[in-house]
Amino acid sequence: MNWEDVPGLLDRLADVWPGYRVRAGQRQMARAVGHAMDSGLNLLVEGGTGVGKSVAYLLPAALSALEDDRRTLIATSHKHLQDQLSSQDLPRIDALVRDLGYPGLVWTTIKGLPNYLCRVALDSEQERADPHPQTPAVAAWAAAAGHSGEFDELPFVIPGDLRARLSTEAEECPHERCPRYGDCFAMAAMRRAKAAPIVITNHALLALHVAAAGRLLPGPFANVVVDEAHAFEDAATRAYGFECSSYALRRLLYHEITSKMADGALLRAAQAALAHLDLAVAGRLGLATAARRGSTPAEESSPDGLDALGSRHDIEAMPGPALTSPSAGRAMLDAPLVSGRDLADLLDTLATALDPDQQPIGDRYPYEKSPFELDAAAMAQLTEAEAAMLRAGKRATSLADRLRTICAVSDPLLVYYAETAGPPGAGLRGYTLLALPLAVGPFLEAWWEEQATILTSATLSDGHSFSFFSERLGLSGPRKLLVPSPFDYPGRTRLVVTPVPGQDKGDAAYFNRLADQIARLMDAAGGKCLLLFTSHRALEAVWSRLSIMRIAGWKLYRQGDGTQAALLGTLRHGAPDERIAMFASRSWWQGVDLPGMRLVVLDKLPFPQLGDPLVAARNAEIERLEGHAFRLYMLPLALIAFRQGFGRLMRTERDFGAVAVCDARLTTRQYGARFLESLPEGIPVLGSSDELRAWVRSMSAA
Repeated sequence: MNWEDVPGLLDRLADVWPGYRVRAGQRQMARAVGHAMDSGLNLLVEGGTGVGKSVAYLLPAALSALEDDRRTLIATSHKHLQDQLSSQDLPRIDALVRDLGYPGLVWTTIKGLPNYLCRVALDSEQERADPHPQTPAVAAWAAAAGHSGEFDELPFVIPGDLRARLSTEAEECPHERCPRYGDCFAMAAMRRAKAAPIVITNHALLALHVAAAGRLLPGPFANVVVDEAHAFEDAATRAYGFECSSYALRRLLYHEITSKMADGALLRAAQAALAHLDLAVAGRLGLATAARRGSTPAEESSPDGLDALGSRHDIEAMPGPALTSPSAGRAMLDAPLVSGRDLADLLDTLATALDPDQQPIGDRYPYEKSPFELDAAAMAQLTEAEAAMLRAGKRATSLADRLRTICAVSDPLLVYYAETAGPPGAGLRGYTLLALPLAVGPFLEAWWEEQATILTSATLSDGHSFSFFSERLGLSGPRKLLVPSPFDYPGRTRLVVTPVPGQDKGDAAYFNRLADQIARLMDAAGGKCLLLFTSHRALEAVWSRLSIMRIAGWKLYRQGDGTQAALLGTLRHGAPDERIAMFASRSWWQGVDLPGMRLVVLDKLPFPQLGDPLVAARNAEIERLEGHAFRLYMLPLALIAFRQGFGRLMRTERDFGAVAVCDARLTTRQYGARFLESLPEGIPVLGSSDELRAWVRSMSAA
């Protein structure tokens, strides 16, 4: 690939893309990406909103494939960007390269196994005495053509517990030994990925691929692009850590392993061990255990297959994310959980009974080789009953390995903790046990040298330097490029600083004042608003007080009242001057694309939560080794999150609006200047809702 020619080729995009305009920053980025791919270099690119980052890396990736036969793997943090790449951007790049005389471009999207319907799991669900009422509809959809078997393609919504039962995990899938391997949706996707020169995936699967020494995805890949790269550390932390949820344990012991598969006494012993673990974790989390007092192991298995120690609601609760669920109760595990180790031993015994050839996972990845290199003609197939036993045995071995590792609480480089998962029910809440690494940089250092890697985002730096990002991910000496946004921020945006007294107390009076201030800002903006909170507690308090604004014609939406996709669709259909407000917490601070916003409100500066055990442990480690954890860790993370939140405002060059910050620290603390300096230059600052109202009116009249 002649990377010097790449910027010039962007000029030809207008021939196949009506309305496309050449952008100087996009040309600059495309040239740098082409050079990095051609030279095998690592490159960090911070590209402001509106640069057109995806096209700037997709065109070099296409040329690298077509001219040099070099494959590219692209990973993003959010599904909507994957969809944009696959259905919008790459078809335009394909049209361009065809116009240039190249053959057509081939690309595909691949996700982790749990995203695909498992046909064996569907067969098992249909054979249950009490299959879910939606099972026939899922079966009819699975038998139809025109889809790839992804749950996201279902034309109707299914509950989380059913989706979990109809999917499988990598470590429990029998792969070539499965009777449905030939028509497996996930394996079909993997075969498409093996043949495609450009493969799109998500951060989670890429991180797992790296952790599996490159055996998970059908490589090799000469180039890797990590878009939305500011979020990749979280995915890598999960990939190199260990998790075990009460939901997974209950699903295994009360649904997947039946008395027909294993010795009844052994199964009941494992169920009793789970009950003891539940009680031990409840004690660590400080949860009420009255619902479990007085029960005996013989009482712990109910006729309908549900754990009598927890309600159906508990059993069906899906585990929540470890790093992004601020309302979940958490507790450090500072001593071994003996009951967990006892359960792990029983799970190993069950696994051996189910599959005598099964071996403990230990510290190795469950695949000895990639499952995509198998000889289909030589595959030994099982009956469906044998496949179900094999799946259950693999899951038991995997859960035993994770549970034993977590409950040992023995590695000083891991952070051990428990967190509640799912809403409260009549019995004990679900929970997840975790052991996550203090740092992922050491795990990733060698991998960065194996291919050209381009990491890009609107917020890779803290406003001053890329050092924090590079060090956290173990990147040594990458090339760096900063491409500013082409948007007219000074002319079309305003920063409104409206501190709310009493935020240090966080009492009811403070939340009332915060709600009143936000109401005044909403009224002044008079159009679409995105209200971003740093805690669910603040969100709920303000939501409760402002619900009355519906009387004034406001349409109010709250995170959790629908799927994110549905809420985003509703908001996107609203006009910029329509009275719509979305109340959301941290997961909406990034990756949300909502053109036409008139107002974005940040209730506080988004510092990491000290109640997060991982944050607390990383702070303590930095203090022990270097000191100044606030300056070296807390502040850079807050700056990046702040810039992400600010970036929710301007999504197109036609947008105009304001970002209001209700945190007094922005102007009263010395570090407040760092937050102001991290924003695009020249943005005027307003000090009241009245000033905002006047400015919005002037812009609307222009």
